[in-house]
Amino acid sequence: MLFLSGGLIVLAILLSGCTQQSSQADVEKCNDLPEIESKMQCKYELFSKQELSFCDSLSAENDKYYCYSSIAMAKKDKELCNLLDNENWVNTYQNSCIAGVAEATKDSQLCIEITDEIPRDMCYLAVATAKKDAKICDLIVKSDIKGKCVENTA
Repeated sequence: MLFLSGGLIVLAILLSGCTQQSSQADVEKCNDLPEIESKMQCKYELFSKQELSFCDSLSAENDKYYCYSSIAMAKKDKELCNLLDNENWVNTYQNSCIAGVAEATKDSQLCIEITDEIPRDMCYLAVATAKKDAKICDLIVKSDIKGKCVENTA
């Protein structure tokens, strides 16, 4: 599971082989789940199997950007994160998207592109945990996040 910062989410990266067409009604089924982690996992599994055109059809803007991020993580394609262009969401979702791709690819160099300190630290934490590489923890600025990183990689 991923743990991303800034009110961002816990998600799994494992995909199922299902490729059925999805709809706004499927998104609403995810929204009806009681826990935030369950909602986000449901949406990730739904979105990660779609084409970008599906994301554009979503009515809620936050779902649209989470959809783009999910596809980028599933395809391990950071360039898709650059398609997040709304000024109100770009930093939050772009940071989350880059961190998700960094963890999926186990590439801590991608974290450098995250301009905000805490999301960048959380990116390093996610990659270090995925790789079980404590050296990456040295790149973390915030001491509490660094401590969690060292703990996760021990």
